[in-house]
Amino acid sequence: DVAVAPSGLQLATVTWDPTVLLWDAETLECVAELQSHTDRLMSVAYSPDGITVATSSRDRTVRLWRAADGKPLYVLRSPDLRSIASFCYATGGSRLLVVGFDDTKQTAVWEWTLPGFPAQPSATNSTDAEAEAAPGTAIELQGRKLGICQEESESGSSPSPAQDFFFSSDGQQLCWTYEDRVRVFHATRGGGGGG
Repeated sequence: DVAVAPSGLQLATVTWDPTVLLWDAETLECVAELQSHTDRLMSVAYSPDGITVATSSRDRTVRLWRAADGKPLYVLRSPDLRSIASFCYATGGSRLLVVGFDDTKQTAVWEWTLPGFPAQPSATNSTDAEAEAAPGTAIELQGRKLGICQEESESGSSPSPAQDFFFSSDGQQLCWTYEDRVRVFHATRGGGGGG
């Protein structure tokens, strides 16, 4: 997967190994290798302001990094989040939404509220978040489940696996497909419908 920074000056790439690569978009030189995930990577995205890069992995976490220098910032996890299918920044980058599968194998949406973080490293004006984190480590944030998107059928059988997930650009709605249907989940208030 590849993401382009809003400025167009940097690229982030992830593959099946646990290393995130940041690239200078003009010279195509690799400027940073980010290593904290413990399993293969799934997807990558920049925040709307370009300050952070988020990556998801089969290790059941989303990690946030500072784009300017690759500093690990946050680890997003939830005890009932068993696998991650998709994620997006929402509300101008102050929230991160994840769609995945919980410990009952149902499709659900989780939400994290993200603390602010400076775009550039500072030796004199560090934030509380920077002060709490040792060099090279990230602060763990626990998410909350917003709701179940896809429940068991009336017969009690497991639902058909979803095939593709898409968040709206504002992060307010989640659409996904399975079999011959499209369903919509309202990420801000829960619930949804389909056809």
